[in-house]
Amino acid sequence: MNMRLQCLLSLTLLLDLFNVLPEAFAAESPNQNAPDRATSRRTSVPSPFGGNLPATGATNRSSFHVSSVAQTIHGGIQIPALVVMLESSQFSFLPPRGWNVQPSASEKLIRLVRPESAALIILHIIEDKTSGALPSKVEALRPSVLSRYPGARIVEEFSASGMGQSGPAFDLERPHTNHGRERTRVVFIPFPGGYLDCALTVSADKVGHEYHDLNQLLLSFRRAPLRSRIELQSVTPE
Repeated sequence: MNMRLQCLLSLTLLLDLFNVLPEAFAAESPNQNAPDRATSRRTSVPSPFGGNLPATGATNRSSFHVSSVAQTIHGGIQIPALVVMLESSQFSFLPPRGWNVQPSASEKLIRLVRPESAALIILHIIEDKTSGALPSKVEALRPSVLSRYPGARIVEEFSASGMGQSGPAFDLERPHTNHGRERTRVVFIPFPGGYLDCALTVSADKVGHEYHDLNQLLLSFRRAPLRSRIELQSVTPE
């Protein structure tokens, strides 16, 4: 009788053990189909341009991702910079002072607005495999540039620089509201695997430092492969 009771107790303990083990194993083993909370959690940092931008290193499955970083220079002053990640490349640049930055993931571009003069810069970073290569001849670009701004005429053509490259640039002018004139500067900067399409528009009677700001922005651009360290333009106090 004692032996039978002992066998029953042993069997009961064994069944209880089998019921517990699967739960313990599931708790300790990662689910291969479940998202990794540590890597999928999106974080953001206060943006010096208003609102929040994703922090550098935040996960984003989109082929267009903008994050805000900062360089600390002499005196503890922080200079904001932006990092843009595309499908195969990443870019960094310094937004000009006094300009508000407005990234648009749906349009895959960045707008910069200067409230003082209502000037607008539109940055569009284009990769060849999605939109084709930049035409090598300026003549091929003119119709495309003019089609963007109905009624405009090209007043000057020249070369602009950025990322260690030079590319074609156009100054246009067209009638604006209230009998004024509107000026637009369109710049194309090639890079391996694509090109930067940048356009500055401002009322002709409000042109001040906008051209200088655009030039400094282009010169601050840096490029690197997607999974590598991106350089930021060095900054010195003015």
